[in-house]
Amino acid sequence: AANRLQSAQRQFDAHFFDVYKCRWKKLREALLQPVSHVVRINGFADLGEVQQLMKGWDCKPAVEDVNDPVLNNCFISANPVPGNAPRCKKSNVCLYYLMDFGSVVAA
Repeated sequence: AANRLQSAQRQFDAHFFDVYKCRWKKLREALLQPVSHVVRINGFADLGEVQQLMKGWDCKPAVEDVNDPVLNNCFISANPVPGNAPRCKKSNVCLYYLMDFGSVVAA
């Protein structure tokens, strides 16, 4: 089983090295690092409800002094967001999304 895993890892690395060339080593290292999420508030959610939920998360704005409706609804938490924190209401409206900052900017 260990040999199969090592073989799969070599094939994985070979494939992505072909795609990313010399950048692959740094990209792979970055992928193995712990993920830091941004809390992106859903624009259709009840803002007061989300703010109440976020009180214990010690959040701060992801960016300062930017007039952007998407980025202004993004926060970085000093503490990991609890995995059991309610995200979606019975109405299927999610209160927030956990995203990496690069995805927020791209969205």
